[in-house]
This record gives sequence, C-alpha cells and structure tokens, in this order.
Amino acid sequence: MPFKEQKGRILLQIGEYEEAVKYFDEVLKKEKEPEIFYNKALCYLKMSKKEEALLWVNEALKISDDFLLALSLKGAILVIIREYKKAIKILDGVIRKESNNLFAYFLNIVLYQNLGNMKKHKISSIS
Repeated sequence: MPFKEQKGRILLQIGEYEEAVKYFDEVLKKEKEPEIFYNKALCYLKMSKKEEALLWVNEALKISDDFLLALSLKGAILVIIREYKKAIKILDGVIRKESNNLFAYFLNIVLYQNLGNMKKHKISSIS
C-alpha cells in the first residue's frame, strides 16, 4: 500500500477528514482504485457532506459494481438523505450477495420502520 494511501487511512481513522481527502486525492492522481474512492466518500460522510459522499461512492462503484462495502455505504447515504426506495433496492442487493451483512440488515430494518411510520402518519393525517 502506497505511503500516501496509508497516511490517508490513518487520518481518516483519527478524524482528520479534510487532510485525509488531500492524501486520497494524491493517490487518485496515479491510480483509480475503488477503495480510495470509498475512503474519500467515507471522509465526506463523516464531514456531513452527504452529496459529495454519494458522488465519490458512485465513483467507486463505477470501477467495481460489486464492491459490497461501497454498496453498503451508498445504502447508508441514501437512508440519510431519505431516498428510502433507492436504499432498499441497494441494501436488498447487498443482503442477497452477502447474507451475513448485519449492517445492511440493520439499515433495512430502520428503513422499513421509517416507511411504516410514514404510511401511518399519512393515514392518520388524512383522517
């Protein structure tokens, strides 16, 4: 693993997200690995920049559309931005490919609870 990628990962782990992004950008100038895009997306999500996070996780998925960590992250971002139907589709796909993915199961439970609560809310507000 290149030094700059290692440095970026360490900065990500200690919460120095903006600095980590700079290192990941340096690595991306030389190599377009899906893991680097994923880590960059994670940094943006940690900085509450959800749209940027979605953009970078999509870049990871362009390279490797079966990268389950990236698919799970995309599902999580979609939950956060309340794109529930898209999130369900992605997370169901993750669960089909990796039946022991507890993160995807948890997000699906949260999603279905939110969808159920929204339906109940709509019904009670109409009556």
